[in-house]
Amino acid sequence: MTRKSLREQSLEATIQQMKRDKARLERRLSGLEEKLSATLDGTGLRLWQLDVSSGKLTIFNYRWGRMLGYQPGQLNAQFDVWRDHLHPGDRDEVLANLDDHLSGRTEVYQVVHRMLARDGSVTWVADRGRVVERDANGNALRLLGTHVDISHEKDYESRLNALASTDA
Repeated sequence: MTRKSLREQSLEATIQQMKRDKARLERRLSGLEEKLSATLDGTGLRLWQLDVSSGKLTIFNYRWGRMLGYQPGQLNAQFDVWRDHLHPGDRDEVLANLDDHLSGRTEVYQVVHRMLARDGSVTWVADRGRVVERDANGNALRLLGTHVDISHEKDYESRLNALASTDA
């Protein structure tokens, strides 16, 4: 049986401390993710992140799919799926706005548009995001943003416009 050197003992102690620190940080991260999710659900914000090269969308709370009439797991989190749910009357404007931002012509991606829900109904969305990571050549790598369902506001606006254009 060999006796461990002081250096080996010190190294083992450091490794054990690092394991405890990692476990503590993982618990803290989990708690913060839980708080963020609850906060987002309470405000109606749908937080999303787009990996530009792969087209993979990360949706940080489940309300995005529900906004369009889907249950969690029913929609693939991909750019193409999002694009396919854009209202045909808004699609070109939305994609042009996104392209302008990804190419650096605008500071933020921001547009109000319609999306088609599972049942064919229309959901109005205030969509906003910005590039949070670029490569060495300035190409967009990651985009982070929010969707807010503003259908009730648009409906209210429409009713007000109808009332304003009719006699009492």
